[in-house]
Amino acid sequence: MLQPKILKNYLYGQEEHHSMDDPDDFTWFLSASLKRYRGKHIAILNRRIIASGTNAKEVWERAHKKNPENDFLMTKVPEDDILIL
Repeated sequence: MLQPKILKNYLYGQEEHHSMDDPDDFTWFLSASLKRYRGKHIAILNRRIIASGTNAKEVWERAHKKNPENDFLMTKVPEDDILIL
């Protein structure tokens, strides 16, 4: 379960948090086509988006309600494409 400290860090500047228990979620996020989620916060568990929206706290609450026993990745999908060099 994500601790409130992690959520607070996320809401106030930390761009992402991912569970070290399942690095596959982070790898999936890096290569997934997420155009429909541009500019939105998303929660990912087992390579599935379990919640999304424009308010990070609400997304976290919905994802936590659905999966109280599991850590999940939370991040914001960039509005524009990112070029990594």
